Amino acid sequence: MKRLFLLLFLVSSAMSGGFAQQPATVQITGSLLDKESLEPLPFATVLVKGSFHGTITSSQGLFTLLVHPTDTVQFSMVGYKTSELIIPAGMTESRYAMLELMEKSTVVLKELKVYPWPSASQFHSAFLGVTLPPTEQDKTNKMQKELEATMRNSYESEKYYDEQLKNRQIYLLTGQIPPNHFLDPVRWLDFIEELKKKNQK
Repeated sequence: MKRLFLLLFLVSSAMSGGFAQQPATVQITGSLLDKESLEPLPFATVLVKGSFHGTITSSQGLFTLLVHPTDTVQFSMVGYKTSELIIPAGMTESRYAMLELMEKSTVVLKELKVYPWPSASQFHSAFLGVTLPPTEQDKTNKMQKELEATMRNSYESEKYYDEQLKNRQIYLLTGQIPPNHFLDPVRWLDFIEELKKKNQK
Protein backbone atom coordinates (compact mmCIF):
# COMPACT_ATOMS: atom_id res chain seq x y z
CA MET A 1 0.00 0.00 0.00
CA LYS A 2 1.30 3.37 -0.97
CA ARG A 3 1.53 5.32 2.25
CA LEU A 4 1.89 8.99 2.82
CA PHE A 5 4.15 9.12 5.86
CA LEU A 6 5.30 12.50 7.10
CA LEU A 7 7.42 13.11 10.17
CA LEU A 8 7.41 16.76 11.12
CA PHE A 9 10.05 18.19 13.37
CA LEU A 10 8.32 19.67 16.45
CA VAL A 11 11.08 20.35 18.95
CA SER A 12 14.11 22.33 17.80
CA SER A 13 17.49 21.05 18.85
CA ALA A 14 20.53 23.14 19.62
CA MET A 15 22.81 20.29 18.74
CA SER A 16 23.52 18.77 15.37
CA GLY A 17 21.54 15.64 14.48
CA GLY A 18 24.73 13.65 14.14
CA PHE A 19 25.64 14.28 17.78
CA ALA A 20 22.13 14.12 19.31
CA GLN A 21 21.33 11.36 21.77
CA GLN A 22 18.59 8.89 20.79
CA PRO A 23 15.53 9.23 23.10
CA ALA A 24 14.25 6.18 24.99
CA THR A 25 10.63 6.84 23.96
CA VAL A 26 9.09 8.85 21.17
CA GLN A 27 5.66 10.53 21.26
CA ILE A 28 3.87 10.10 17.96
CA THR A 29 0.94 12.43 17.31
CA GLY A 30 -0.96 11.87 14.12
CA SER A 31 -4.16 11.65 12.13
CA LEU A 32 -5.76 8.75 10.25
CA LEU A 33 -7.47 9.64 6.97
CA ASP A 34 -9.35 7.81 4.24
CA LYS A 35 -7.00 7.46 1.28
CA GLU A 36 -9.64 8.43 -1.31
CA SER A 37 -11.80 11.02 0.44
CA LEU A 38 -9.21 12.27 2.97
CA GLU A 39 -11.97 12.15 5.58
CA PRO A 40 -10.81 11.49 9.18
CA LEU A 41 -11.31 7.95 10.49
CA PRO A 42 -12.75 8.04 14.03
CA PHE A 43 -12.37 5.25 16.61
CA ALA A 44 -9.70 3.34 14.66
CA THR A 45 -7.21 1.18 16.60
CA VAL A 46 -3.57 2.25 16.88
CA LEU A 47 -1.52 -0.51 18.51
CA VAL A 48 2.13 -1.38 19.04
CA LYS A 49 2.45 -4.75 17.32
CA GLY A 50 3.15 -7.65 19.66
CA SER A 51 1.92 -5.82 22.76
CA PHE A 52 -1.26 -4.53 24.42
CA HIS A 53 -0.02 -0.95 24.29
CA GLY A 54 -2.16 1.23 22.07
CA THR A 55 -4.99 3.73 21.74
CA ILE A 56 -7.94 4.65 19.51
CA THR A 57 -8.42 7.71 17.36
CA SER A 58 -10.74 10.50 18.42
CA SER A 59 -13.91 11.51 16.60
CA GLN A 60 -11.65 13.68 14.40
CA GLY A 61 -9.29 10.78 13.65
CA LEU A 62 -6.48 12.08 15.89
CA PHE A 63 -4.26 10.03 18.20
CA THR A 64 -1.19 10.26 20.44
CA LEU A 65 1.00 7.28 21.33
CA LEU A 66 4.32 6.71 23.11
CA VAL A 67 6.56 4.26 21.24
CA HIS A 68 10.16 3.07 21.19
CA PRO A 69 12.48 3.24 18.21
CA THR A 70 12.16 0.11 16.01
CA ASP A 71 8.59 -0.50 17.30
CA THR A 72 6.00 -1.46 14.69
CA VAL A 73 2.77 0.55 14.96
CA GLN A 74 -0.35 -1.11 13.55
CA PHE A 75 -3.39 0.83 12.28
CA SER A 76 -6.67 -1.06 11.90
CA MET A 77 -10.32 -0.26 11.37
CA VAL A 78 -13.36 -2.21 10.20
CA GLY A 79 -13.71 -1.86 6.44
CA TYR A 80 -10.08 -0.86 5.89
CA LYS A 81 -6.86 -2.73 5.24
CA THR A 82 -4.56 -2.98 8.24
CA SER A 83 -1.37 -0.96 7.75
CA GLU A 84 1.90 -0.86 9.67
CA LEU A 85 4.61 1.70 10.36
CA ILE A 86 8.08 0.88 11.67
CA ILE A 87 9.52 3.57 13.91
CA PRO A 88 13.04 4.08 12.58
CA ALA A 89 16.07 3.79 14.84
CA GLY A 90 18.35 6.73 15.32
CA MET A 91 15.55 9.27 15.84
CA THR A 92 16.95 12.35 17.54
CA GLU A 93 13.76 14.01 18.73
CA SER A 94 11.17 12.92 21.30
CA ARG A 95 8.07 14.23 19.50
CA TYR A 96 6.94 13.74 15.94
CA ALA A 97 3.76 14.21 13.92
CA MET A 98 2.46 12.03 11.11
CA LEU A 99 -0.38 11.37 8.67
CA GLU A 100 -1.55 7.84 7.83
CA LEU A 101 -3.76 7.20 4.80
CA MET A 102 -5.81 3.99 5.05
CA GLU A 103 -7.16 2.09 2.07
CA LYS A 104 -10.62 0.54 2.04
CA SER A 105 -10.70 -3.25 1.96
CA THR A 106 -12.64 -5.23 -0.63
CA VAL A 107 -14.67 -8.06 0.88
CA VAL A 108 -15.16 -11.03 -1.42
CA LEU A 109 -18.37 -12.85 -0.60
CA LYS A 110 -18.92 -16.52 -1.25
CA GLU A 111 -20.78 -17.45 -4.40
CA LEU A 112 -24.53 -17.65 -3.95
CA LYS A 113 -26.58 -19.65 -6.42
CA VAL A 114 -30.23 -18.74 -6.94
CA TYR A 115 -32.44 -21.31 -8.63
CA PRO A 116 -35.79 -20.14 -10.06
CA TRP A 117 -38.93 -22.23 -9.89
CA PRO A 118 -39.62 -24.27 -13.06
CA SER A 119 -42.96 -22.54 -13.53
CA ALA A 120 -45.12 -19.82 -12.03
CA SER A 121 -47.78 -22.36 -11.05
CA GLN A 122 -45.27 -24.40 -9.02
CA PHE A 123 -44.09 -21.26 -7.26
CA HIS A 124 -47.71 -20.32 -6.55
CA SER A 125 -48.43 -23.78 -5.12
CA ALA A 126 -45.31 -23.79 -2.97
CA PHE A 127 -45.99 -20.27 -1.73
CA LEU A 128 -49.58 -21.07 -0.77
CA GLY A 129 -48.46 -24.32 0.85
CA VAL A 130 -46.41 -22.50 3.46
CA THR A 131 -48.06 -22.84 6.86
CA LEU A 132 -47.55 -19.82 9.04
CA PRO A 133 -47.71 -20.11 12.82
CA PRO A 134 -50.91 -18.68 14.34
CA THR A 135 -50.73 -15.11 15.55
CA GLU A 136 -52.20 -13.78 18.77
CA GLN A 137 -55.12 -12.36 16.77
CA ASP A 138 -55.79 -15.79 15.24
CA LYS A 139 -55.87 -17.35 18.71
CA THR A 140 -58.26 -14.65 19.94
CA ASN A 141 -60.62 -15.17 16.97
CA LYS A 142 -60.62 -18.94 17.51
CA MET A 143 -61.51 -18.55 21.19
CA GLN A 144 -64.29 -16.10 20.28
CA LYS A 145 -65.80 -18.57 17.78
CA GLU A 146 -65.62 -21.44 20.27
CA LEU A 147 -67.33 -19.29 22.90
CA GLU A 148 -70.11 -18.31 20.48
CA ALA A 149 -70.64 -21.96 19.49
CA THR A 150 -70.84 -22.99 23.14
CA MET A 151 -73.41 -20.27 23.91
CA ARG A 152 -75.47 -21.20 20.83
CA ASN A 153 -75.52 -24.90 21.75
CA SER A 154 -76.47 -23.99 25.29
CA TYR A 155 -79.38 -21.86 24.03
CA GLU A 156 -80.67 -24.63 21.73
CA SER A 157 -80.46 -27.17 24.54
CA GLU A 158 -82.29 -24.85 26.91
CA LYS A 159 -85.01 -24.20 24.33
CA TYR A 160 -85.52 -27.92 23.73
CA TYR A 161 -85.63 -28.54 27.48
CA ASP A 162 -88.30 -25.85 27.94
CA GLU A 163 -90.47 -27.39 25.22
CA GLN A 164 -90.14 -30.84 26.73
CA LEU A 165 -90.99 -29.48 30.15
CA LYS A 166 -94.04 -27.67 28.80
CA ASN A 167 -95.33 -30.83 27.08
CA ARG A 168 -94.72 -32.83 30.24
CA GLN A 169 -96.75 -30.34 32.30
CA ILE A 170 -99.63 -30.56 29.82
CA TYR A 171 -99.50 -34.35 29.97
CA LEU A 172 -99.55 -34.32 33.76
CA LEU A 173 -102.49 -31.92 33.91
CA THR A 174 -104.69 -33.64 31.31
CA GLY A 175 -103.48 -37.18 31.70
CA GLN A 176 -102.75 -37.48 27.98
CA ILE A 177 -100.43 -36.15 25.31
CA PRO A 178 -101.88 -33.16 23.39
CA PRO A 179 -103.41 -34.25 20.05
CA ASN A 180 -101.40 -33.76 16.88
CA HIS A 181 -103.76 -31.82 14.53
CA PHE A 182 -101.46 -32.43 11.62
CA LEU A 183 -102.76 -36.02 11.42
CA ASP A 184 -106.46 -35.12 11.93
CA PRO A 185 -108.45 -36.26 8.77
CA VAL A 186 -111.33 -33.86 9.47
CA ARG A 187 -109.01 -30.90 9.39
CA TRP A 188 -107.48 -32.19 6.14
CA LEU A 189 -110.97 -32.41 4.53
CA ASP A 190 -111.76 -28.86 5.59
CA PHE A 191 -108.45 -27.69 4.17
CA ILE A 192 -109.13 -29.39 0.80
CA GLU A 193 -112.66 -27.89 0.57
CA GLU A 194 -111.28 -24.42 1.14
CA LEU A 195 -108.72 -24.92 -1.64
CA LYS A 196 -111.51 -26.01 -4.06
CA LYS A 197 -113.59 -22.93 -3.28
CA LYS A 198 -110.64 -20.67 -3.91
CA ASN A 199 -109.90 -22.35 -7.24
CA GLN A 200 -113.56 -21.97 -8.38
CA LYS A 201 -113.42 -18.25 -7.72
